[in-house]
Amino acid sequence: MIEGVGVDIIKTDKIAAVAERHGDRFARRILMDSEFAVYKKSGKPIAFLAKRFAAKEAAAKALGTGIGKVSFHNLKISNKASGAPVLTFHGYAAELQKERGITRCHLTLSDETDNAVAFVVLESDISTSLKV
Repeated sequence: MIEGVGVDIIKTDKIAAVAERHGDRFARRILMDSEFAVYKKSGKPIAFLAKRFAAKEAAAKALGTGIGKVSFHNLKISNKASGAPVLTFHGYAAELQKERGITRCHLTLSDETDNAVAFVVLESDISTSLKV
């Protein structure tokens, strides 16, 4: 059963402006340490950061909390060897994942020159509304 759906789109020039103004401090606010290491090696750091920002916003929306109760550091975006993005939950987000019985996370990312977009679908084996 689908437990949550979230989507986010961000203008890459907004991310670029904030990153320029705040430097690595902004990236560290958004990214976990392992993500930050990949970001620093990225050939397209603004696109990388924009996609991660959108993915984490979309994931928080799919959880039903938005960013606030779930922090950026509760959500990790990595990649399979194939390049496909992978979403994993940590901290409070992991607690929500367990509480809601979420067993599968689907994440897709896309970007163009001006925008980055992320779409997240969270699934469980049984709808939380049917759980006793």
